[in-house]
Amino acid sequence: MGFGIQGMKRKAILGDTCSAIVDPVSKLAQFKKVEDVPLDIYDAAFVCTPDTFKLSIIEYLIKNSKHVLCEKPLSFPKSDDFDRIETLANFNNVKLYTAYNHKFEHSIVEAKKLIDSNFIGKIYQLRLFYGNGTAKLIANSDWRDTELGIISDLGSHCISLANYWFPNLTFSFKVANADSYENKAPDNAILVSSQLNPRIIIELSYCSWKNTFYAEMVGEDGTIGIYGLCKWGNSKLIQMKRVLPSGIPIENTTEYESGDKTWSIEQNHFFDLIFRNIPVDLKVDKLIFNSLNLASSLKI
Repeated sequence: MGFGIQGMKRKAILGDTCSAIVDPVSKLAQFKKVEDVPLDIYDAAFVCTPDTFKLSIIEYLIKNSKHVLCEKPLSFPKSDDFDRIETLANFNNVKLYTAYNHKFEHSIVEAKKLIDSNFIGKIYQLRLFYGNGTAKLIANSDWRDTELGIISDLGSHCISLANYWFPNLTFSFKVANADSYENKAPDNAILVSSQLNPRIIIELSYCSWKNTFYAEMVGEDGTIGIYGLCKWGNSKLIQMKRVLPSGIPIENTTEYESGDKTWSIEQNHFFDLIFRNIPVDLKVDKLIFNSLNLASSLKI
């Protein structure tokens, strides 16, 4: 549902298992509205629509016992909507999963293992930068250049990663700056967490002319660094062990070849949630929603 860039990617991976395309304007779509699709031809739906339409579509699908994968972020009008939809999904025994595909990137998964093994000890700081050069594309979109802009779009990815690495933390962010260089909505922003250990600093930009991603975790015993995403080329995971009292750290680099496999891995993960009948838990989605909305109203 929604046959833009994300919908096309999902359709390509689904192949023949895709029974219908829903889109109000695409000539490739068989249906303009979700309500037009016969309920007996599908079991699950991939929702790739603008945020404004997500709640009504998801609620319709769940009430009709359909599993749902929704492109990030899971954005509802009110925080209470998350509790209501979670209860409704579990009552109807269907799954609702929000797609944050970067969590399946090899370097990000391996960084998680290092964190859990206490490789760098107590972690002081996590610095994330996520930038691409899509400002003009955003400006030409009827729905993307609105409201929170990049804070919601790429910021949700970064907060999701922070939660993946540090699931026991409750995040609260403030906006250090939010600029609109080429867009109406923010196209460049810095978010800073309120809590320490780790302090999380997130920089986001649609005006980074070379697509760039890095994450650096600094701890008492060393550093974990991730540089690049495989959708753009090779990515690197660099582990550095601190040398006391001061000196060149002991460094180990692992490089992962270009080629984005995260979409198909995530799709299989969604199907696995269905097969294993894992209850829906929207706690992280609610945390991201509250963090983004709180951050957008606060300035340091």
